[in-house]
Parts: sequence; C-alpha cells; structure tokens
Amino acid sequence: MCRRRLTAGAYRTTVPYLITDKPGDTMDQDDRNDNRRQQSRLYLPSNRLGTFRNFFRMDRHIFDILYRFVAPFISKQDTSFGLCIPAEERLMLTLRFLATGASYRDLFYTWKISTAAISYIIMETCEAISTALIPTYVTVPQNSTQWLKIGEKYHNRWNFPNAGSLPLFRQKSVLHPNQ
Repeated sequence: MCRRRLTAGAYRTTVPYLITDKPGDTMDQDDRNDNRRQQSRLYLPSNRLGTFRNFFRMDRHIFDILYRFVAPFISKQDTSFGLCIPAEERLMLTLRFLATGASYRDLFYTWKISTAAISYIIMETCEAISTALIPTYVTVPQNSTQWLKIGEKYHNRWNFPNAGSLPLFRQKSVLHPNQ
C-alpha cells in the first residue's frame, strides 16, 4: 500500500475537512488510524452539509443509507501484507468518479490509490451497488400489459411512441432498398 495515501490522500485530508465541525479541526494521524480500524461513523454538522454535497453530489444521510446497503459487499479484511482500503473510502472514491467523470489518473493524484486499484474498486463497487439496490428499488414488468402501460406513460411524457413496448417485438432484419 502506498504510505503517502495514509497521510496525503483525499480520504485523510479532504474528507475529514468535509465532515468535521470547523475547517481547521481535522483528525491527527493516530485518530485517523483508529477511525480507519473501527470504521466509525463520522459526524457532519448541518452548517457543512453543502460542502459534502458539493464534493460527492449526495447528501450525507443518503450516503449513509447507501453505505449500509453496499458495505457488506465491498468490505475487505486487513491481512499480514497490509491494511485494506475501507469500504467507506471505496464508496466515496466511486461516488466521486461517478459524480465528476474524472479519469483514473486524476483520482490517483487526489486519493493516492493506484490506477489499477481504482479501476478494480470502481468496478467492484458499481457491481455491489447494483446487486444491493436493484432487487429493492427496480421492478421489471412481468407481462405485456405492464410493458404497454410503461410505453403509454413514456409516450405521454416524452412524446416517444412505443417506447415501453419495444421489448415485446422481435428483432427483424432490415434489408437494403435495392435488394
């Protein structure tokens, strides 16, 4: 693991600023290591909500809800080789990537995590988000009448006919007019 990440990464420098009471009131190195091991929840006062939202494009309470859903899928265990990247940091990195569209190289400079690890973390966390949230929040229509209702709503709202009924039709070959 990169030793600089423990002192210079965004999770150790920027995020404590976003979630502490005063701008200069950040955690020292011992507190960071203790908090990392205990995975303690961090406090965000109401006057700083805009700062967290601006950085992650998400309110802190929504982040906490999402974290509770996703943490079992992305949590890792420390080994004798080194400390793992905490689940909270993995989720924050992924949300920052999804919110800004920054390159892996840019995230490397911000979070002090290798680009290879970033690509793996983002892929794994996005899969965990879909695994955790799709069964609860996404329903797939089970029959043709449900598809047609969706198509009708889509047509009324966006003036795009047959949008919901597209899965009902089989794909057909399109021939060139001269043939």
